[in-house]
Amino acid sequence: MNTFVPRALISPFILCPVALFIIYFICRLLLGQPLKKRSLNIGFSLLLLVYFLGTAGFGIFWVAQHELPVFDLHYLFGYITLALVVIHLAFNWKSLIAFFTRHPVRQNSAQEKTASKYQAKVFFIVIGLIFYGSLIFFIGRNYGTKNIHITMAKQPNIVSQPAGTAQSAQARAVTVQHQMIKDTGRELKLAEYYHEQTKHSRMSLMLNSRGLDWSTQPAVFKQYPDAEVFDLPEPRKLAGMSVGQSIELSRRMVHGFANDGISIQELSTLLYMTNGVTGSLSYPGLTYYLRAAPSAGALYPTVTYIIVKNVEGLTTGLYHYRVKDHKLHRLKANETIYKDLAKLVPQSDVIESAPVTFVFTTIFFRTSWKYEQRSYRYSCLDAGHLAVQTMLAANSLNYGAKLIGRFDDAKVNSLLGLNEQKEGTLLIVPIGKIAEAPPSSTERAAFTLQPHQFEGKGDKLIKLIHGATFFSKTNEMVQPFPKYQPIDKPYVNFPIIHLPKQFNAGDDLYPTILRRRSARRWTQTPMTLEELSSVLYYTFGIRQGAESTFPDPSVENHHALHLYLIINNVKGIERGIYYYRRNDHALTQIRKGDYQSTSYAMSLFQEVVGSSDVAIVMTIDSKLYGRLDADRGYRYAAFDAGMLGGRLYLQTTGLDLGCCGIGAFFDNEVSQAIKVDPDKELIIYMAAIGTKKE
Repeated sequence: MNTFVPRALISPFILCPVALFIIYFICRLLLGQPLKKRSLNIGFSLLLLVYFLGTAGFGIFWVAQHELPVFDLHYLFGYITLALVVIHLAFNWKSLIAFFTRHPVRQNSAQEKTASKYQAKVFFIVIGLIFYGSLIFFIGRNYGTKNIHITMAKQPNIVSQPAGTAQSAQARAVTVQHQMIKDTGRELKLAEYYHEQTKHSRMSLMLNSRGLDWSTQPAVFKQYPDAEVFDLPEPRKLAGMSVGQSIELSRRMVHGFANDGISIQELSTLLYMTNGVTGSLSYPGLTYYLRAAPSAGALYPTVTYIIVKNVEGLTTGLYHYRVKDHKLHRLKANETIYKDLAKLVPQSDVIESAPVTFVFTTIFFRTSWKYEQRSYRYSCLDAGHLAVQTMLAANSLNYGAKLIGRFDDAKVNSLLGLNEQKEGTLLIVPIGKIAEAPPSSTERAAFTLQPHQFEGKGDKLIKLIHGATFFSKTNEMVQPFPKYQPIDKPYVNFPIIHLPKQFNAGDDLYPTILRRRSARRWTQTPMTLEELSSVLYYTFGIRQGAESTFPDPSVENHHALHLYLIINNVKGIERGIYYYRRNDHALTQIRKGDYQSTSYAMSLFQEVVGSSDVAIVMTIDSKLYGRLDADRGYRYAAFDAGMLGGRLYLQTTGLDLGCCGIGAFFDNEVSQAIKVDPDKELIIYMAAIGTKKE
C-alpha cells in the first residue's frame, strides 16, 4: 500500500522555528521586556541560517533523486542568496558568538519603551501585510470566476437522405458544428479555447504556486471489493515478431471481424501487454508500480474494462482488469451486453462480431490532482498509449483491432456503471480475427451533439471540454465519412533531405514492452541517420501499397497531426529544425543552426530534452481535427498523438535507444521555435529521443 506524509503534518515542522520565535517575541513584549535590536538581529540571523540550510538541503536532495541540472538561469537567485548568507555570516559571526558568551548591557527604561513601541508597530505591519496577501491569494484561487458564453457556429445539423438518393457520401453524413466560446471579447472554438486556457507560459507558472496536497493523492488502482475475481494464466513472453513488424500490420483496413473466439491466454497476453505491471520502484513507505504503457507522472488515469462475447473459460459479460495482480473482476454476467454496447456505436456489427472489446475510461482526478486544468490533455495521451499497445499486441496474435471514438457517451458510461462525475469513457477497441470481406452495408448510425452538464467538485475546464462534446445516438442511418489521407504541409523552396529506406524493425515486441522505460540521461554518442530513419518510419510513416497507401490508424480517420524535429546530435545530418514528410519519408529543413538551448528552455528547462539527440514536437492542425466531429475531434487528435508517442517509445526501445515523453512545455515558445502559427497548429505532445545512458 502506498503511504505518503500529508502536507498538514509537514507544514508545522517547517513553520516551527518561525512560530517559536514569534511566540517568544510576543511573550517578551507582553511581559514588558521587549527584545533589543541586537537580539532581533541575532534571532533573524539564526532563522536565516536554519531556513537556508533547509532549502539548500532539499535542493541537493532533489538534484540527487531526480537528476535536476546543477545550474539553470532561475537557480541564480539561490546562488546569489548563498553568497549573501556567507557574507552576512562573515560580518556577524563575532557578534553571534559574543551574544551567547556575554551578558548584554541593560538599556534604561526610556530606551526599552521606545524599542517596545517600534517593535510592536513593525510586528503588526508585517502581520497585516501577510494576512492581506494571503486573503487576496485565497480569494483569487478559490472564488475567481470567468464568465464565458457558449454558442454554436450555426445550429447543429444532421444531413441525411433516404437510401438511394443521389447524394455524395460526405453530404449524407452527420455534420456537427463547433461550439464557440466568447471570453474577454475573443471568440474561439471550444477545443481551441480549452487548449489556449491550458497553455503554460513563464508568467502562468510564476503565478501558480499551488503545491501538491499529498493527503488527497488518488489511488492508481481501481477496486471492486465485492466483485467476483478470475485468475488469468501467464501471458506469453515472446511475440514472434518485431516491434516494426507489428506496427506494419496495424497499417491496414479493418472493416469488421469474423465470429471466431479467442483463448483465455491470448486475452491474458493482450491485457498484460496493454497495461500490466512490468516492474516497481520502492522507497521507504512508498512503492511505484510501473506498467507496460507510459503515463504522465506515473499517475495512470486510464482504466481498462472488457466486454466478453467469446473468450474461452469466461462467461459473456462485463469485466474490469485488475492491473496490480493481473486478474479480472466480473462486474456483470450478461448474455446480451455486447449487443447493448453495439447499439451505442456507429457500426453495430463491428462490436457484435468481435469476441472481446476493450473499453478505456479515464478517472479525471488522477491527473488533475497534479496537472489541474491541463490534465485532460494527459488523460487523452495516456489513453492513446494504451490503445496502440492493445493494437500491436493484437497484431502479434494474428488479430486486428478497430478504434472507435464516436459513441453515445452517457449510455456507454451507464452500461459500464461509471460515476460520470469522476470517470468517463474515452475509447472503445473491439478485437478479433479480421473479416476478409467488408460488410454488406456501409450505412451507419448518426450521432448528434448532446452537451452534458457535470455537477460537484472538479475542474470546470475539464468538465467543459469533455462534457460539452458528448454525443447522443439518433435514429438516422447515414453513409460513412470519406476516407481521409494524411496531408503533408507544403514547404516551398526549403531544403529537402530524403531519408534512407532500409529500416531496422527492432527487437521482439513483448520483451521490448517489458523493458520500456522513460530515459532520463543520454550519452555523447550521436544517433545515426539510419536509426532516425527507422524510428520515424515506424512511428509516423506510411506503408506504400501496390494501389494505395496505408498510414497508421487514426481515431475516426482524422489524421490531423504534424511532426517536427529539433535535431541536436544526429550523425549524417546538420543541426536544425525539420518537418517530417510522411508521404515520401523525407525531412524539410525549416531552420538551420543549434537549437539545443531553445529546446531546453521551451520544455520548462528540462535537461532530458535539452541534452537529447532529437526533440520531437507533435502538433494538431486546427483545419483538420474538427472536420468530422467538430470539437470532439480534439479528443481524437490527442489519442492519435498518444499512439504516436507509444510507437515512438517502443521503436526506440527496440533499437536500444531511449525515449521520454514530455507533456509540460511553454506552448507558444514551442510554436515560435518551429515557426508555426499557434492559432493554426496546437502543440499537443513532445518527446526526447537519443542514445540512452544505462
